[in-house]
Amino acid sequence: MSDNESGEEDRIIGPEEYATNRAVLVARKVVRFVLSASESQNVVFGKTRLQTVAKDASQQENCPRIQFAQLLNQVNSILKDIYGYELVGLPPRQTSVARASPRKAGEDKIGSKASRFILLNIMPLLPELEELRSEQCSSLYKGFLFNRDHFEDNLNGIRTIESALETHQDLVFKGLLTVILSIILFSKNNILQQELFKLLESYGVPTDGTRIPVLDWTIDELMKSLDRKEYVLKLEENSEVEGDVTSYRIGRRTQLEFSIDELVEMVRQVLGLDGGLLARLKEDIKKNIGDSYT
Repeated sequence: MSDNESGEEDRIIGPEEYATNRAVLVARKVVRFVLSASESQNVVFGKTRLQTVAKDASQQENCPRIQFAQLLNQVNSILKDIYGYELVGLPPRQTSVARASPRKAGEDKIGSKASRFILLNIMPLLPELEELRSEQCSSLYKGFLFNRDHFEDNLNGIRTIESALETHQDLVFKGLLTVILSIILFSKNNILQQELFKLLESYGVPTDGTRIPVLDWTIDELMKSLDRKEYVLKLEENSEVEGDVTSYRIGRRTQLEFSIDELVEMVRQVLGLDGGLLARLKEDIKKNIGDSYT
């Protein structure tokens, strides 16, 4: 029986559909690049780099040139539907201590017009799962402290996105990141380096060039990493009175990854407050964090 006799018709794929199918294949290769690059570190992707990857993939797939906005939409469609991530554009980087201009409506996501992008986890928070992960991570870290050699042999090779409970270095890094961001935020989003370091010393963090235990970085290496990954913004100015002055604000990644609602929830959990106080707590926090989220 022929295809026509069985009720099926031969279908000719037109040029537009062919190009669309090729574009999907190109988007998949860009997604693969983004995910693989993010497995070992929190990468900030330059637009030029993403365009280069897409161009190479287009040549391999014999696909016509794809507009970046169209490519970004297709990439995010795959990331959201399958992986629970989104490639988000960062706002322009601030270059001075001057107060940032408030964003206009519709500017929260600048989309394809951005020059740098980060991979953002958009999966809904599951409190029960996060509590279980926290308990397991705590147990894992305690085990590492008591049996360091054994845990180093078994954990140092695990570096994929959320595929493990996290390594001991990840836990220390995130703990210090949380403390540093909290200090900057509650300093009205502008703190001098010497003030920040003095507060970190009160938490037992060495700031004299000694390597931080477990993390094995100096404080300068840690702050350089946070600046490079856009968690903090390091500002350097020259003053005729005080000489070179270094200060910190929260970075563009922090504004996207760690929203004010998440800051409020973190404070609520730390203080052990009832959920009914969230609205009041949020207003109190807004009064103390300056222009952090403007």
